[in-house]
Amino acid sequence: MIEIKGDDPEPLSITVDADQCRWRIRGTLTGPNSQPLAGIEVLARGDHGQASASTEIDGSFEVAASRPGSCKISAELGGCRIDWPGVDPPAENLDPAEIQPVDRDVTGSHFRILDDPCLRLAGRLLGANGEGIEDAFVYVRADGLRVKSRTDSTGAFHFALSEPGDYRMYAFLDGCWLHYASDGVKASWNDLTPISISTLDVRDRVLQLARDMCTLRISGRLLNAACTPRSGLYVATSDVGRHGGNSPSADGACAFPVPAAGARRLSVTNDGCQIYCAVNSSTGEENRARSIRVARLDITAVEFQLPAPPSSACE
Repeated sequence: MIEIKGDDPEPLSITVDADQCRWRIRGTLTGPNSQPLAGIEVLARGDHGQASASTEIDGSFEVAASRPGSCKISAELGGCRIDWPGVDPPAENLDPAEIQPVDRDVTGSHFRILDDPCLRLAGRLLGANGEGIEDAFVYVRADGLRVKSRTDSTGAFHFALSEPGDYRMYAFLDGCWLHYASDGVKASWNDLTPISISTLDVRDRVLQLARDMCTLRISGRLLNAACTPRSGLYVATSDVGRHGGNSPSADGACAFPVPAAGARRLSVTNDGCQIYCAVNSSTGEENRARSIRVARLDITAVEFQLPAPPSSACE
């Protein structure tokens, strides 16, 4: 963000490296029968960074290499990465091929996927009465990998995964986090059950809300030290593995549901400093945070006022 003050600001000078994003990688992505694959992210990864582009309706793609040098091409299929072996037709057990957009464009690359090497995880996100929850994000996570899928009109979600493993699955509903467990959805991350995927797809997992889950809400305002509205920060709520939150609007107003009744703490992180809402103030110490008890009624009119400057809470 650039902030301009005064009526006669100094001229702004931006220097651009002539080699940055200069050379292009062009090619086509197709399936087993040479049919074009549209809407697939193609990624170029090199020592100096990475860049990506989505394939067009005819399967064509054009990626601007971030810097001259060696790079590898892969296709991202909803969490499953397939590397380009550099030969057509591709053979098994080949290492990813390297291409060299050093002093010219690289064109004519044919990236053909003969079979589907991905493992599939699918299921549905349902409300307490069994209705599908549309347009919500469901996530799976394992060994540093996190992939998300958006539910359709029936609450269905689908993941394509590169590797076998134990995956943890959870959903985000309007600021309310829910976690998959074999005996039902849980409010706490500590209670979830990993889903083990080996060589077979898993297609029957259901995330169904318990009755009254994510129905109670906390609402209020995030304020600067001068009581002016503050936005641009994420207000988080937490309590023993239970998490949620939302970002305030321009007037500082913020509201979100909580997964279950209990005591909650509110916090924001500003420039690496975690600041907690306290009684009539704010603090950088978690043990001094205000405990907001949510039971049978919504909690409203919570005022979370930051110190000046916000970083002083961590001094």
